[in-house]
Amino acid sequence: MNLVLETNCGSLALEDIISYLERLVLIKFSEDERRRLEKEIPKILDFFRALDEVKELESYEPLFYVHDVSGPMREDEPSTSDLIPIEELERNAVIEGRYFKAPRTVAE
Repeated sequence: MNLVLETNCGSLALEDIISYLERLVLIKFSEDERRRLEKEIPKILDFFRALDEVKELESYEPLFYVHDVSGPMREDEPSTSDLIPIEELERNAVIEGRYFKAPRTVAE
């Protein structure tokens, strides 16, 4: 399926968007995931188009938290005792090119 989406930046093929997402998050989508994304990406873009239609946003204060709650704060105190030596990181890491390869974190 070679669906083309119209965006503010012009036309983009859905397959190009999915490939871009793969490069961006450093994972490879399975065919099932690609089919699911082909259905979800247009819905996501429609949601953002609906947000573009909201007028007079300047009259609203930014909302950072739903509830006016704040957590305990502490002073930042730099410490070197918890740092892992770079040699140990390199010894236990999977390195591809200039990057550390991380385990897949996306779940169904």
